[in-house]
Amino acid sequence: MGLEQILDRDLVEASVFLFDEHHRVSLHGLQLRAAGANKFSAAIAGAADIDGESEPLSLDFSLTSALEFTGLVVVPDNLEPKPETPEQVRQAVSAFMSVDDLRRPSFDKWRYLLEPDV
Repeated sequence: MGLEQILDRDLVEASVFLFDEHHRVSLHGLQLRAAGANKFSAAIAGAADIDGESEPLSLDFSLTSALEFTGLVVVPDNLEPKPETPEQVRQAVSAFMSVDDLRRPSFDKWRYLLEPDV
């Protein structure tokens, strides 16, 4: 899946965090590829104009990284209505993605964790 498959590119935002603040990035490319069970390869390219401490900095970048999906974090306080049970968390997540391959949510201090069932 890549940036070209996204129907509304305005929904994709990226930033870099430098000098104690986020700076918006213009994405030139984004590619996600499956690399095995719960493993992916991500490639991203873009550019950012950053107001440096002494002068503006123009940053072009391209990087590739191996990723492993270890689960999904749901913070109940960030949702409305706030889910109160694992079943409500699962239902909230299912509105956005399949939960078939995720374990039952477990509560961890202030958040729920949904780990892959693999």
